[in-house]
Amino acid sequence: MQPNSALTILKTFKFHLLIALSFAGFTASTLKAQTIHSIQDSIDFLLSSWSNKQAPGISVAVIKDGQAHYSRSYGMANIKKGISIDSATTFWIASVSKQFTAAAIYQLAVQKKLVLDNSIRVYFPKLPPVFQKITVNQLIHHTSGMRDGFVLTALSKKPPATYTNENVMHYLQASAALNFTPGTEYEYNNSCYVLLAQLIEKLTGKTYPDYMKAEVFQPLGMNRTYVSPTFPNDEKQAEGYRESGPNTYREDHFQGKTYGSSSIITTLNDLIRWSQFLQNPQTVPQLSPVAKLLMQPGMLSNRQLIAYAGGLEKLMYRGRTLYEHFGADEGFKADILYFPETKVSVIGLTNNSSYYGLLTLLLQVSDVVHDGKRAALPSVDQSGEKIQEQFYYNEEKPQLAKVQRFPGYVTISSAPSGYAAPFQVIGDTLRNLDPIPAQYLQKKQSIEVLDPYYHNTTRLHEIQPVVKKEDWKTFAGEYLSKELQTSYKIMATDSALQFEFLPGLTFDLFRITDTDFVFEYLGANYLQFSKDGFAFTREGCRKLEFRRQ
Repeated sequence: MQPNSALTILKTFKFHLLIALSFAGFTASTLKAQTIHSIQDSIDFLLSSWSNKQAPGISVAVIKDGQAHYSRSYGMANIKKGISIDSATTFWIASVSKQFTAAAIYQLAVQKKLVLDNSIRVYFPKLPPVFQKITVNQLIHHTSGMRDGFVLTALSKKPPATYTNENVMHYLQASAALNFTPGTEYEYNNSCYVLLAQLIEKLTGKTYPDYMKAEVFQPLGMNRTYVSPTFPNDEKQAEGYRESGPNTYREDHFQGKTYGSSSIITTLNDLIRWSQFLQNPQTVPQLSPVAKLLMQPGMLSNRQLIAYAGGLEKLMYRGRTLYEHFGADEGFKADILYFPETKVSVIGLTNNSSYYGLLTLLLQVSDVVHDGKRAALPSVDQSGEKIQEQFYYNEEKPQLAKVQRFPGYVTISSAPSGYAAPFQVIGDTLRNLDPIPAQYLQKKQSIEVLDPYYHNTTRLHEIQPVVKKEDWKTFAGEYLSKELQTSYKIMATDSALQFEFLPGLTFDLFRITDTDFVFEYLGANYLQFSKDGFAFTREGCRKLEFRRQ
């Protein structure tokens, strides 16, 4: 089909509709049936590239007014065994699990078994004193300020198989500081939901998997849904994959053993039941008070509302309120969209973690449902030559932006070797190409990262990165974190100053200022040197101290 085939189908349908309306026997129910059929055809067209029998696949559903209007699966659940995906195939849904953990916490709050504004140390007194001002509510909304135990576990050089709730709790209990004052900022943190799962177990005397099954999944009729801290060996379980080359895929799945933030296994059919509950909570009286709480955005200590609600984000898309949460782990991606004003939900599950267009695809499906056609996506012509390269930096946070300017667009990366995301230039604003965009506001000698959903606006000032290397040897040595009981080496060679993460795994440090460096590894990692050592910062962990040995 040509790129405009979906539009052609829609125009053809309207033409035949006008003819049909001229017949006296035409009824409203017939019109509704034809409209639904046209929407189904348009969604099928969007998903047509997934019908490869030698590739991982996707399951998509649309629920409108409590009814499933679309439910289709494409591709393979297991390529080696030749098993296709269907609506009963089970998927690992990664962080989509968080809304179910939040539902269980709210259920316990409704039952007065916990107080949402209590300090988490009321329930876990062994947590360090810096946790005293962290509340249960702040854990739900990622405003606690605590360091991410997953990041701390990784920085302790432990393999993914040791990512357990017990290990996460161990590093939280050893925390000497927080990332920020509780309630003053938002920062996504998987450890918050691990701690909430531990809280469910402490208050109920049941394991998290058992409680979720009996009190959440079974009342909803989600009988194929369960918690599995390890990847299951089940005939109906989709194998996870990532691309290893053109049209080739390698089996891949989460190696950790944590739960609360992830580790829920479910099917398309069961998530349809969940979406039906969110649209009509009164259908499950046992859980009905929970639905409203899940939609309630968090609040910062200055009374500003943020987008993160109960395991869902409250956003705006094309003038409509949208609740959404994405999930991604090795081998899998998942997403659920809910438009409350139109009572439309869209679900997407894939066992291809190399597919980066899931949210965009589901938003296009929602366009078809709401407007009869998919909306045009923002784009830029990236054929031009680079005009200019600039660096901007916020030393306090720290945060770096490498901005490369091209005719009609720019790219921004958070580290010199990191992914360079394209941005449109619209007046003084740089807008990325995501359907729900982040924006940068340009100034003459600075840029501001605008975050209207979370009020985390950050100003970065233009800098000229320091290029001298004659003092590299003064930074070389071994550095210890007492908090992690882990040490790292900084090595100076003739060509680079390097950070050794593991033997044989080293990263060249890019110099920002006289004392500040950055390297790219699963995101930007900053080292800010002082007389006695350096402070390490990355997403989930700020200013972790390492002392020279």
